[in-house]
Amino acid sequence: MASVYLFCLEKDEKTGQKVNVDTCRSLGKAAIKRRRESMFEKRISKTREGTRPRLWFGLVAAVSIAAMLITASVSLAVVAVWGEGGMAVCAQPGVQRNQQIVSDDSGGAIMTWVDARSGSEIWDIYAQRVDGEGNLLWEPSGVVICDEVGNQKRPRITKDGSGGAIITWKDDRPGSDGGDIYAQRIDSVGETQWIDNGVAVCDHSGLQETPQITSDRDGGAIITWNDERSGDFSIYANRVLSSGTVDPVWPDDGVALCTDTVYRIPDFTKFIPQIISDNEGGAIISWQDERSGSIDIYAQRVDSGGSTQWTLEGVGVCTNNSDQGLQRSTTDSLGGAIFVWWDTRSDPNGLDLYAQRVDSNGTLKW
Repeated sequence: MASVYLFCLEKDEKTGQKVNVDTCRSLGKAAIKRRRESMFEKRISKTREGTRPRLWFGLVAAVSIAAMLITASVSLAVVAVWGEGGMAVCAQPGVQRNQQIVSDDSGGAIMTWVDARSGSEIWDIYAQRVDGEGNLLWEPSGVVICDEVGNQKRPRITKDGSGGAIITWKDDRPGSDGGDIYAQRIDSVGETQWIDNGVAVCDHSGLQETPQITSDRDGGAIITWNDERSGDFSIYANRVLSSGTVDPVWPDDGVALCTDTVYRIPDFTKFIPQIISDNEGGAIISWQDERSGSIDIYAQRVDSGGSTQWTLEGVGVCTNNSDQGLQRSTTDSLGGAIFVWWDTRSDPNGLDLYAQRVDSNGTLKW
């Protein structure tokens, strides 16, 4: 059974000291130690300062999605709050998997997943909201985000700033030429806000794949993806307004962030772009890049109007003569970003961690 577990780490009952993030990670690792061979994803959802830190883990195995809220202390004592064995978020026939989660900013969460209840080879997108007491707030079996003919896969989710969420996915509906990028907004009460089965963020010829999403801080979202319209995989992005209209100021079917066809990404699943908000209505997108012959980290900033802000084809965050990969980033709160990645420069057979800050103008600071 595929399960989604929600862990809430409170204060130590003996000392009154808050559980820190390192303790949260240790607890989570212990809980999944025996499941390392299964698919594993983790999401951390922070609450406002002064409330309890929450750590959300997703475990994927086979058939249905369930959830449990667990309260734990530093002494590792664990008490189930949502019932022994967990509370089912979705236990429909068929497979539910690839779940993603964000906070609803009210003590609960909004989840999305791919769902095969319609048939073993038919994948749709569903969503559900759960409150802090473990109550399902939307349709008991989940709200349909997209059940168009064809398969919908790889959902990603971001908050809409009003208690709802915006979800994006790869869509193989008829005429998609292998895959396009679609999105849907759902409000706090579980009502979809845009056209049925989603808005086409990019339906250009060629394959569009592996979307990632962040809020535009105005009720809409900026979405990035890998794009094969030129023959090789490039990086594109587009903005959807809060109304569900693809921003007409941006180029049709997205702005090109990196289209250098001199190099080729041989296995794009390893080069999935990452995206964060720049806190000014735009976004910062990063990716792994083989233009030099080794794997490097590049990034580009795009503003709310769809104009790239940094060097053409991206800023080299790290171009050391070795392989770098699996970059992650966070805002520096000044329009730039801080990146971290694994790095093989000191040992081709080992991995170290390196970091770099890029300011709002695309200048390396460290």
